[in-house]
Amino acid sequence: MTLPSASTSAYCQARQKLQITDLQGILSHTAQQLDSRSQQVQHPIGRRVVVADGSGLSMPYTALNQQRWPQLVSQKLGFGFPKARLSACFDLRTSALLSHAIGNKKTNELPLFRQQWSTFREGDVFLGDKAYCSYYDLWQLQQRGVDWVLPRFHGRL
Repeated sequence: MTLPSASTSAYCQARQKLQITDLQGILSHTAQQLDSRSQQVQHPIGRRVVVADGSGLSMPYTALNQQRWPQLVSQKLGFGFPKARLSACFDLRTSALLSHAIGNKKTNELPLFRQQWSTFREGDVFLGDKAYCSYYDLWQLQQRGVDWVLPRFHGRL
């Protein structure tokens, strides 16, 4: 029996041919399919729970990435990696990615989260961490008929 090659060359070549718009279309289609199937099943609390979270990403060191996602000023050019910020919304029941937004190192989670408000439907429950404790954002969700569960405001009330 001949073992398959351990080379990832073919995979890498195929991946480079994918356009970002194609990947975004696949992600959107998959999220819509999972969401429509999720609606057919009764949620344990009778409502969809949308979880939001954010993270930082190190991008490959290229001139284009340096321009779009500049690295930290504390890093010398050529020694660090460009930094991106990510905020994403997931369906708690299916773990499906419902939406996402990407910004550079200067963008915190709230502006990225605001780009995803269309993800929420009336009757949803938003579950987030302290990064989302903003009166304005919670008011906006309330205006959309979305309830929320967040940790204490840490003395902001």
